[in-house]
Amino acid sequence: MCRPPCASVAPGLFSANSDGKGVAAAVVTRTRADGTQASDLTFRYDPAQAKQVPVPIDLRPPNEQVVLVLFGTGIRNRSSLTAVKATIGSVDCEVLYAGTQAEYPRLDQLNIRLPKTLIGTDEATILLNVDGRMANPVTILIGGRPIVSSMSPDFVRVGGSATTVTFTGQYLEGVNKLTFSSSAGITVSNIQSSETQATAQIAVAANADVGDRTLKIGTSAGTSDALGFVIKPVAGSKAPFIYHVKASSPLPISTGQVAVTGSFDFDDADGDILWTGSAAGSAKLTVGLSGACSISGSGSFLDRKGQTSGHVEYIVAWSASSLTFVISGESSLRLTDAAGNVSNLFFWSPGIWWC
Repeated sequence: MCRPPCASVAPGLFSANSDGKGVAAAVVTRTRADGTQASDLTFRYDPAQAKQVPVPIDLRPPNEQVVLVLFGTGIRNRSSLTAVKATIGSVDCEVLYAGTQAEYPRLDQLNIRLPKTLIGTDEATILLNVDGRMANPVTILIGGRPIVSSMSPDFVRVGGSATTVTFTGQYLEGVNKLTFSSSAGITVSNIQSSETQATAQIAVAANADVGDRTLKIGTSAGTSDALGFVIKPVAGSKAPFIYHVKASSPLPISTGQVAVTGSFDFDDADGDILWTGSAAGSAKLTVGLSGACSISGSGSFLDRKGQTSGHVEYIVAWSASSLTFVISGESSLRLTDAAGNVSNLFFWSPGIWWC
């Protein structure tokens, strides 16, 4: 019992995990052009996480009307239907019904039309306002944006004929573009797609820069997350080639000592990335900041004698006396083999640098 004046509404939405947050305890109802309907839950149980997780809602079919059915409490006494406002993501959505649930009299129900402008939103928060009072926010997952689970191959060599690259995943129907972090020298043609697979012909000019790039695939519903893609040199080069490079900012490891850590994959046709026991005649890794300082390191971590490809985890440490904040410019990393052949440069922006 409350003392007057008492609020006529106190909206609350039910969540799938019964904690009042996260994925909504909701149903999606689809009405097709022929009048038939189908309903699905917006969640499923994931035993690995031991909780309910969202199921993507696909709004792409052109002739379907999709309604989200939410359940809650404290809603039925709203002053009018127009006093019930629902925003999903950043989109104001039409509320079709807000009142008692027919089967369970103490339960309230909301029916909200999901517009196609939500396609590709991913996780979207539902904000419900009833007569000026806000309900607890819950979420749904809107699918449609391309999701790539695998790509093969993940590289193309310069100067060769076009290579067919295959993407596997979800929502790939209608792929119409491939976007590279740097597209100079890259030609894309003959894109074909189905719901779970897309292919494209990719050719790279002989004079294109080699190294790591990122790639996104796009449809009318949006673009995928960035995928790692490599432009490789012509096979058989004596100079080593590094890719899938990871590099940290220089970080203090002891008094007066800093280090850059990371990893890379390499190709080296003549297999002379090796460690002789001393820096002389051995392969080395060089890191530096343009216009500031350059540091080379060698050791058993580069003992890959006879290997034409492989993976290296590295730490390059040095004594440092000054800190530089990198406002512009980039740091670089390169590999030199035992014969003195120098790899491609990898650039990154560390934010700080010690010299």
